[in-house]
Formats: sequence, structure tokens, C-alpha cells
Amino acid sequence: MLTINEIASAIDSHIRTGLKGVSNFSYSIEMLEREVTIERNRILESVHKKPGFEIAPFYQTVNGLKADWGSISKLPVSLQTTTEEQVLHFQLPSPLTTMKDRSVGYIGSPLRDSDGWKAYFDDSYKKHMYKRYTSHRPFVYIHPVPDVSNGLYDAYVLNYSGNLKLISMDYVMENPEDIYDFMLTDEQMKFPAPEWCVEEIIRRLTMKYMSLYRQSHAPTQPNNQTDNVA
Repeated sequence: MLTINEIASAIDSHIRTGLKGVSNFSYSIEMLEREVTIERNRILESVHKKPGFEIAPFYQTVNGLKADWGSISKLPVSLQTTTEEQVLHFQLPSPLTTMKDRSVGYIGSPLRDSDGWKAYFDDSYKKHMYKRYTSHRPFVYIHPVPDVSNGLYDAYVLNYSGNLKLISMDYVMENPEDIYDFMLTDEQMKFPAPEWCVEEIIRRLTMKYMSLYRQSHAPTQPNNQTDNVA
């Protein structure tokens, strides 16, 4: 697996090889890195519902998310049993909310001594609440809009009465770079995408930029047409 910088550098190399003679490239490696993430998310959203699709290579693991007992003010009304109720609460960076619960592989104890809790981003949690065999099981509601004060997403654990202080997650992050705020090392991470996806990202972005530059550097065609005179 490659880092995002290595992927962007490979795209840059492909573009320059394919556009020999062009010297005034206006993009930066940082710009390409941002486009790599956007393209990965676009690819993922288009294929994740296909039968047999393996999503695990896109997950990132975040350990040590601090949990507290917080207000339920951001929960849907149907989850607010009383205005005084406190529920286990934590915040997480940039989940890919467009994929909803499909974006989450694991939420639970850092010990991973169970299968973890089911995650919901919308009112599909109602199925969990009202089915006899799941109605008493813990589940997590993730508020689909980030906290304006820090850009993190609020998550609430319902049907839970334990005393966890830390939460671990495996999930798809909208911006994989956000994980650096929760890492204990500055080591460059490998970009969370399998080889086939990285190859497709490189292909798409190489073709995109080559097409743009060819259009912008195409020679102007002289207008040799003359008006017909009656």
C-alpha cells in the first residue's frame, strides 16, 4: 500500500510523461492529494452496495476516543425519553456519512471482547428499537452534522449502562488525513484503499489532468472560411 503522497506523486509523474513539452503545470502535489481522497470516496460510494464488495480495506482504526456522559439534546425526539437523561457520548472525526451505517465496521470497547455496537446515522435506528431481539441491545446514534466548534461528530450510545471511558472504532473516514489528530506517531500512514482502487484513482486523475492540459494548450485553429457572396 502507498501513502497519499506517493499516490499523488505517481499521478504527477504520469501526467508529465504523457504531456512532454508542457512545462507550466499549475497544480501542486497538495492539490492532487485532495483530489485523491475525493476520487476514492466517489469510487467507494459507487461500488459499496455491489454483492460481495469487501469494504474492510477502506476502514481506518481510531483508538482511545474519550467517552463521557452527555446531554441528549442532539438526539432525535424519539430517542429523548426525558430531558434530564444522560447517555454515553463521544466524538469522532469525519465519518463518510453518505454511506451511513455501511461506513462503520466496529464501535465498542478497546478490548474488542464483543462484536461491538450497531451504528445509525438516520431514523433507521427505529428498526433496532422496535424489533424484539434487538430492542434491549446497545446501539450508537451518530449525529450526521458535525459540531461547529471542532468539526467532530457527536455519537451517543443508547441502551447502555456500563462505564467505558474510551471507545475504539473501525470505519471509513471522509478525510483519511483527519486520523493524524488521534495518532500517537507522526509516521505517514498508508492510504486506506486497496490496490485496485488506487490504480483506478491514478488512472482517472491522470486522464483528467492530461485532458485539461491538452485542451488548454491546443493550438488555435485559423478561420479559413469566407462568407459566400451572392
